[in-house]
Amino acid sequence: MEHRKPSMRAPRSDGVVSRARLLGRALSVVALLACQPVPAVRAQDLFGPDVLFDPLTRVPNALVGKKAPELRGDSGWLNSEPLRLADLAGRVVLIDFFDYSCINCIRTFPYLREWHRRYGGLGLTVIGVHTPEFAFGRDEKNVARALAAHGITYPVAMDANQLIWNEYHNRYWPREFLIDIHGVVRLDHRGEGGYAETEKKIQELLRVRDPDVTLPPLMSAVREGDRVGAVCFPTTGETYVGHLRGMLANPEGYKPNGVVVYQDPGGALDGRIYAQGAWESRGQYLRLAHAGAAGEDYLRLPYHALELNVVLESIDGPPIEVVVWQDGKPLHREDAGEDVTFDEQGRSVVRVTEPRMYRIVRNRKFARRQILLSSATPTLGVYVFTFGSCVDPSGGRGKGKRPARAPDRPSPTQIGGGSSVRRADNQAGPLTERSPTEAAPPTDPQEPSGGEPPAAAAAGARDSAACNTGRVAVT
Repeated sequence: MEHRKPSMRAPRSDGVVSRARLLGRALSVVALLACQPVPAVRAQDLFGPDVLFDPLTRVPNALVGKKAPELRGDSGWLNSEPLRLADLAGRVVLIDFFDYSCINCIRTFPYLREWHRRYGGLGLTVIGVHTPEFAFGRDEKNVARALAAHGITYPVAMDANQLIWNEYHNRYWPREFLIDIHGVVRLDHRGEGGYAETEKKIQELLRVRDPDVTLPPLMSAVREGDRVGAVCFPTTGETYVGHLRGMLANPEGYKPNGVVVYQDPGGALDGRIYAQGAWESRGQYLRLAHAGAAGEDYLRLPYHALELNVVLESIDGPPIEVVVWQDGKPLHREDAGEDVTFDEQGRSVVRVTEPRMYRIVRNRKFARRQILLSSATPTLGVYVFTFGSCVDPSGGRGKGKRPARAPDRPSPTQIGGGSSVRRADNQAGPLTERSPTEAAPPTDPQEPSGGEPPAAAAAGARDSAACNTGRVAVT
């Protein structure tokens, strides 16, 4: 989606971080002139004794211990009349910044829904703040449809103009602020994960509100990747498609707001987009600009992950079908994401009915692979590819086994329900520390029937299957 109204790029840093950088640079210059090493500086010396630090990002939680900013949005509310924190005094409030097309946000929804259900009558108010990443997220109808699809009934503030986002100095999706009965921020969490810790803090603040309150046991993990000891393979980084942040590998490059007829050059650079055919370049997406047969025009992406999702839209048009190939073949039925169906020809197909994230792939084995998307309808808009890789080693996926990995390679990291986050300054990706030597297992060949893939896709698949060394993508 195009339209940079308003820009989704947030300030590069909070004020406290800027002060830290300025002071660090000044100390470095002074030390260089004096030919002395830079002295160690404690966080408390820079930010004061009351500033806490996020254990994952090591960014100062500047709002923790301070009065929460008021919810001064100007774009309306869903599921509720407009709310003010001042009117919620005496209740514990959990504010969740999200975008409905963000996979990291979607993974938090089951926890937020359950906390709303089990603690709403005990003094907790959950409030979503929808700050859109893409222009279609500014449309209230799209957001309302997404809330209904995800079963979200708690109040949601529409923050199309980033007013609340900026009041909270935010630049992450998702991000949660937990506020006590006096309106003071007591917890600031960036990204996925940390669900048990967040729920413990909710219960702690509810007990302060009512020492006699009876509270339920903490929630169990919703997904296998949230469990303690979950195995998370390194994945390709979030891959944007439009010219503002895109990762196009074609030598023709982007022609902003123009159409280019691309020739797929072949190759298999991980996390790079290979285009074939006529595509219109917009800031947030590439739009198919030619009505041809499925397979004639396509986007191809080499990647490594267990899961692959993509944000799609039929721009100014009716619902469309997108044909999906993985490693030169239609998806195996057991590896297809929940938004994939199969036509009479055996092709794996996604029906794009609304602008949102579509779940395309959930492979049984982790490997380096290639995905190819093609459509015969010139309204297809492709925004961003996102990935997942976590499984429960005690159960694995589907078969009760841990996913295979290359022999004699280092094991994937056990992170115990790690945290991933989408950042508004393009630095999206996992917050958990992982070794760059972690390996992606070899491709598990499948032989489903189906339509013929484009020749370039089949050739690229051979390159992909031959490579089994993983890496951590830095975006």
